[in-house]
Amino acid sequence: MKSIHLPGLNGIRSIAALIVLFGHIDQMLPGFGISTFNIPFAPRYGVTLFFVLSGFLITFLLLKEKESYSKIQITKFYIRRILRIWPLYFLAILVSVIMLACLKTSFPIRALNYILYVFFLPNVAFAMKLTVKPIEPLWSVGVEEQFYLIWPLLMHFSKKPQYSIFATVFVYLTAKAGLFILGHGYWLITLTRIDCMAIGGLAAWLVINKLESISGFIFSKGIQLLSWAAVLSILIYPIYYPDFLIHECYSVAFAFVLINISFNTNSIIRLQNRFWDYIGKLSYGIYIIHMPVIFLGQQLLNNKLRNSVQSGISIFLSCSILTLVLSDLSYRFFEKKFLILKEKYSPIISRV
Repeated sequence: MKSIHLPGLNGIRSIAALIVLFGHIDQMLPGFGISTFNIPFAPRYGVTLFFVLSGFLITFLLLKEKESYSKIQITKFYIRRILRIWPLYFLAILVSVIMLACLKTSFPIRALNYILYVFFLPNVAFAMKLTVKPIEPLWSVGVEEQFYLIWPLLMHFSKKPQYSIFATVFVYLTAKAGLFILGHGYWLITLTRIDCMAIGGLAAWLVINKLESISGFIFSKGIQLLSWAAVLSILIYPIYYPDFLIHECYSVAFAFVLINISFNTNSIIRLQNRFWDYIGKLSYGIYIIHMPVIFLGQQLLNNKLRNSVQSGISIFLSCSILTLVLSDLSYRFFEKKFLILKEKYSPIISRV
C-alpha cells in the first residue's frame, strides 16, 4: 500500500462545500417567509468545483495505481466508492422518507422519484422534475456515481489515457451541442457534467506525465491569479454566459487551481491549516445534510418569523451551525467506520 500526499485539496473541498451551503440557505430563505439576501454565491459552480476535484483525484489515484502495479484493481475501486458514498447517501434517502411521512407537507412520497434516487439517477429525476425535495442536491452524487462506473474501466483499458479523456470531453460536448440545437434533453445533459470531471482527469494526467514541461506556464503568477479570480468570481460576481461552455471554462480554471495547490511549492494561496482540513473532512456530510436541515427548518418555522434582516441572519446561523454539528457527528460516528474499512481496499492512499 502506497501513500501520496496532496496538500490543499481539503481546502478546495471546504470552499466548494461552503459555497453550496451558504448559496442554498440564501436561495431557500423565501421558504421561511423571509426575503433572500441575494448573496452572489453560486451553488451550481460549487458543484462544478466538486466535479473537477473528483475527476482530478480519482484519475490521479487510478493512474498512479496503474503505474505502480501495471493494472487497476477495478473491483476494489468500486468497493471503495461504495464504502465512501453509499452509506450516507442511502441514509439521507431514508431520512427524507421519514421527514415527508411525519411532516405535513405538500410534497408527496412517490415510488418513481425514489426509484430514480435508489438507482443513482437523481440527475434524471431533477431534469424530469421528480426530485425528492429534502435531498434535491443529491443529483450531483448520482452524476459522480455514473462517472465512477465508467472511469476505472476507461483508465484500465486505455493504453493512452489522455486520448480517452479528450474523447470523453469531445463526445460529451458534441452531444450537448446536438441536444442544444434540437431543444430536447439539453437540461439533462447539463446535469450530467462528465466533461467537467474529465477536465479534472486531464489535469491529473498532465501532472503525472507532463508537469515539468507545463509547470512554467501553469505555475506562473499570471495563470494563478486568473485561476483564483475564477474561484473568487463565484463568491462575488458569478458569470453565467456563454451558457453552453461556462461550466467547462470554470472547470479549466479550477483544474489550474488544483494543480497549483497540490504541486506548486510557490503557490500564491495555500489552504493547509486546521480549519480547512476540518471543513474538508466534513464536506461530504455538509453536502448531503444541509438541505434536509433547511427543509426541516422551513416546515417548522414557515410564517412564524418576521420578514427581517435579523430573521434572515438567524436562519443563516442556525442552518449553518446545525449542518456543521450534524456533519461532524456523521463523520465521527458513521462515515469514519466506512472510511477505515475503505483503506483496506486502497492500493494507493491519498493524504490530502
